[in-house]
Amino acid sequence: MFDNKLFNEFIKSEISENDKIVSQYSGNFGQAVVKDYAFKLSKLSAEYNVTQRRIFYVFVELAQNVGFYSDNYEEIDGKKVGIGSFIIYENEQYYGFILGNVINSEALNVLERKCRIINSLDRDSLREFKRHQRNLIPGTNGGAHIGLIMVALTTREKLDYKILKINDNFSFFSINVKLEKEKVD
Repeated sequence: MFDNKLFNEFIKSEISENDKIVSQYSGNFGQAVVKDYAFKLSKLSAEYNVTQRRIFYVFVELAQNVGFYSDNYEEIDGKKVGIGSFIIYENEQYYGFILGNVINSEALNVLERKCRIINSLDRDSLREFKRHQRNLIPGTNGGAHIGLIMVALTTREKLDYKILKINDNFSFFSINVKLEKEKVD
């Protein structure tokens, strides 16, 4: 179901000529992988202390979503661990990363609706929406996805998501995040 070559072509079309690819990964998003790449991102962005905290948080949040919710997965130590891909890139102004995974059509509809809602809200409304979502039962139609709200709040940007249809039942869902290089002296 998952085609690395297709993902890599799709991802590379999402970054500009000025962006330098720092790292690329396709495989399971188990705890060890997420921790390892989050640490690498922290070292990469160490010069920009404000960005470093944000990039770590956003990357971990999105990577955990891939690990938990990908419809392409493998079993590790008796647990289902999602498979996905990401690319980390940078230029003079920002660090960026694109994470993606396979998702079934039903879940995609809910996720896409949630992304559209998140993108339609201003900062104060996002905070209120987050409080409302916390009161919903996770897994119900519209529940959870607080992480995506937090990504929008942390990056101060709209969610830049793309959908690449694989077949009638599955699509590849990706989010492209850019964080300006900021530091406090």
